Amino acid sequence: MHIVTAEEMYEMERFTIKERGIDERILMENSGRAVANKAVQHLKEDQNVLVLVGGGNNGGDGFVVARRY
Repeated sequence: MHIVTAEEMYEMERFTIKERGIDERILMENSGRAVANKAVQHLKEDQNVLVLVGGGNNGGDGFVVARRY
């Protein structure tokens, strides 16, 4: 796994949205879905999940994770 800084992530998102033409909402849906799918692989079916997000741009992604799980 490659961990990036906040600045690097911002630039990757900017490039994807502006240069590749992927809508920000689709990008957010895809990332949230990927996290939810990975979580399902590691959790038991009867486990509850609490999704916490900070005040930054991850709120929408967290909402997608909670909705998809």
